[in-house]
Amino acid sequence: MVLHYLLTKHFVIIVCILLKSPSIVVKLTLMKRHRSTHYLLIVIVSVLFSYSKSNAQLTMYLDSVKNVCLSDSFVHVPLRTKKFKNILEIQGAIKWNPAILQFTSFNYGNSNPLQLDSSMVNIDSINGYFLIAWFASNIMVPVSVSDTTILLSLNFKVKNILVGNTDFKFTSYPTFPNAIAPPLPSQIVDSSFKVLTDTLFVPGNISFITPPVVIQNGNSLEAVAYGSPISYQWNFAGVPVSGETNASYVNPTNVGGSYTITAYYADGCNLTSNSIILPIVLKDFRGYYKAGKAELFWSSSFEINGAYFIIERSTDGKKFVAINKVKTSNNKSGTNYNYSDVLSSVSDKAYYRLKMVDKDGTSSYSNVLALELTNTFSMSIFPNPVHDNLSLHIKNNYTENVLVKVIDMLGKVVLQQTAQLNMGSNTVNLNVSTLSKGNYTVIIKGNSQQQELFIKY
Repeated sequence: MVLHYLLTKHFVIIVCILLKSPSIVVKLTLMKRHRSTHYLLIVIVSVLFSYSKSNAQLTMYLDSVKNVCLSDSFVHVPLRTKKFKNILEIQGAIKWNPAILQFTSFNYGNSNPLQLDSSMVNIDSINGYFLIAWFASNIMVPVSVSDTTILLSLNFKVKNILVGNTDFKFTSYPTFPNAIAPPLPSQIVDSSFKVLTDTLFVPGNISFITPPVVIQNGNSLEAVAYGSPISYQWNFAGVPVSGETNASYVNPTNVGGSYTITAYYADGCNLTSNSIILPIVLKDFRGYYKAGKAELFWSSSFEINGAYFIIERSTDGKKFVAINKVKTSNNKSGTNYNYSDVLSSVSDKAYYRLKMVDKDGTSSYSNVLALELTNTFSMSIFPNPVHDNLSLHIKNNYTENVLVKVIDMLGKVVLQQTAQLNMGSNTVNLNVSTLSKGNYTVIIKGNSQQQELFIKY
């Protein structure tokens, strides 16, 4: 497909088109290719009707590659088409991040009729560009291919693994070696010599996964894994722990030893996490808000080689700051701790977590505790009147033990019991079947107090 071929075979047709339609704009991009000792001129003819728009909706898209898990992996990214009907010309470029991907080669699809001339493919692996400039071998005979046809595939070697994605995109090539004229923007021309302005260029991407991260969450170890592992295996000192094949490992038995978890993926990747040494096994971390203070409580079941706890606070549950430090007791039987945080500038909600630091500087985190900074203690009763069983529906913003009393009209306590209230909604049931008919008051007393009247029939 050289200038001589175009001029001898299609000159009359092109001239006729130009004479009949004076509003046609003809764009020529001439490129030189060295072959032996002479240059061949290759002509890309793009004819655009300035007053018309094509109704075609050609889509060109790059496949996405998922769960690439290792540096030095090789990935294969196909370029496919959809609604590729009666097309004469394609021009554009594919861009990638050369700091992450190293271009190695490309190859044509097996059933692809669009065999690009090698002079029409320009690769800039340093800046991450792959230029496509194709037109039908017979410039007046358009080409059609079926949907999902692979025009070509780009092959890369992964240089650096990232968390998340690295994207490909379609763009204009910034420079074109040996070009007599600068390249046109990305465009496609159909059989009516119209540029498809409604062409869709759909980018692809490569999604990376990295080894899971292990954190201590209360009395459990939790794995945060990327992608979608199909299974897990917890390890202690490099040896698999029998039966521990979930993302969470509750009540690990060894303190002072190194734990890891291996995540297994469907494509054969298996990645092992960072190691975590448990200086402290945390039993619980809880608290409540009262009178301008966040009252925090935590306890351990085992401590060895612990240095201190750092108490961290956040207003959004994401960004935490250290507010105090509490030394560990290193009691192998465990220890109870508490801390009061005076809140003067936080008005809605506060979040807390503990950073447990070992003597060698390694650390792990507790669960995150969220406290509502308003007193939301409230109670409702049902049914009323009642015959046998009275239900107390109580909402509280912290965990505490309360005293429940039933008093008759003379002020005498006729029924009394204790109850454990958790943060949030609670239900306490009272059996009042032995009470005489009449009017009574039920009182809940803890850090706050609520009371309601009811009728026994």
